[in-house]
Amino acid sequence: MDAALAIHVFQRALTMGDREAVVRLVAELVPHETRENIIDLALVPALERVGHLWEEGRISLVELYGAGRAAEVATELLEPLPRTRQAGDARVAIAVLEDQHVLGKRLVAAHLRAGGVALLDLGVGLSAPVLVAQALEARVDVLLVSTLMLRGALKVHDVVRRLRDAGSAMRVVVGGAPFRLDPELYLEVGADACGRSAGDALALVHRLGGRCA
Repeated sequence: MDAALAIHVFQRALTMGDREAVVRLVAELVPHETRENIIDLALVPALERVGHLWEEGRISLVELYGAGRAAEVATELLEPLPRTRQAGDARVAIAVLEDQHVLGKRLVAAHLRAGGVALLDLGVGLSAPVLVAQALEARVDVLLVSTLMLRGALKVHDVVRRLRDAGSAMRVVVGGAPFRLDPELYLEVGADACGRSAGDALALVHRLGGRCA
């Protein structure tokens, strides 16, 4: 099967939530495409299609969940092994604020690790005080915060306030549905930058001081 056809079949398998097919197709694509290309050309478009089908009422909640689980399996397979941070590298960390979703965080993490960033994963479902405490303890330079719901997005303001009250100049990058829906929201909550897609993360980390190998 050529790569273009494999990507098409991959998208169909993911939309159907067929995890066995997704695993097999990722193995077929990896020798022919970079992990970033597989994410950008196959995984992200498939997730966008699933989202449209759900919004149009053409798939059930069970099918939506199945597609999400298949996407998580694919992301785990495509995520490179964590790189050890080298002397002089900026400390870059990622976390999900308030919410429990992991897929967006995994996509961003896969892009960053594929780009050579030694990424620290602080976890999901964190409150603002816990996230700030962990980030300060780890002496993070660039903190990427993912949110799914507006409530979590607004909590970023609390994160930034707590960091500044602690005298930290840590740069904060946000991403997630609330920030895509309102392009100015990241400014209102005091973040330094906003990623519109997982593919934006590497350039933002470079711009804000994350030196990569």
